[in-house]
Amino acid sequence: AVATFHVHDLPQGPLVDPHQWERFCSDVRKVVRGESDVDELVAARRRSGRLFFSIPAPSHPLKVEIDNAASDNATIVEVYALDRPGLLYDITRQIYALGLSITITKITTEVDLAADIFYVVDENGNKIVDFERLNEIRDSLRDHLVAIEESLIGERKSA
Repeated sequence: AVATFHVHDLPQGPLVDPHQWERFCSDVRKVVRGESDVDELVAARRRSGRLFFSIPAPSHPLKVEIDNAASDNATIVEVYALDRPGLLYDITRQIYALGLSITITKITTEVDLAADIFYVVDENGNKIVDFERLNEIRDSLRDHLVAIEESLIGERKSA
């Protein structure tokens, strides 16, 4: 497998500050070694990431769609949401919790709108064809993301 990551320090752009880059690399090393918990790192970034709360409400509400026609080998899950710290992590953790494996991802952000596409298969490596299961995936992912957004907004109001 090959993965290429472009790391940005929002909203400034590419992460070029050597101290920030070393902090990022250190965090990755600690996670790989089991010395740091990803949930805690994401929570810390959320607390320090005020960008999410300074953006006006998106013109397009959170949307999760399932496309089972565009691929012969995988089910396509499309997520459209207001971009925020930890969004991709929240999506992929829920996909994992649903017992799915991601075979391909296409991650896009335009201004403040994330349009993330995941090709997923079940635990046997098969495309999901059961309509009830497809509805469960869509509803569970949407409900999970809505609950997190409501929690973040609630934290902001109480701060």
